[in-house]
Amino acid sequence: MADINTSEVIVGTSATLLRQADADGSAVAISNDHGSTVYVGPAGVTVANGFPLATGSVLSLDLGPSAELYAVSASGSHAVRIMVAER
Repeated sequence: MADINTSEVIVGTSATLLRQADADGSAVAISNDHGSTVYVGPAGVTVANGFPLATGSVLSLDLGPSAELYAVSASGSHAVRIMVAER
């Protein structure tokens, strides 16, 4: 049975690590329920190249082994909520 964890991460104007998968990978859901679009992607993600996650949106992903997921905002700091199921 998978362990399920939840957390909140504050995303600012520099790429912020949301989650690093373990050696077996992880299923991840990210919820943006605070005020402004955040942009999701690999290390070095920017507002120009990231996947936009608008306010009220949820993004679900399967992260491969040891994959890293980052986010950034265009301005200010925004909280995103994360749910992870470890394999």
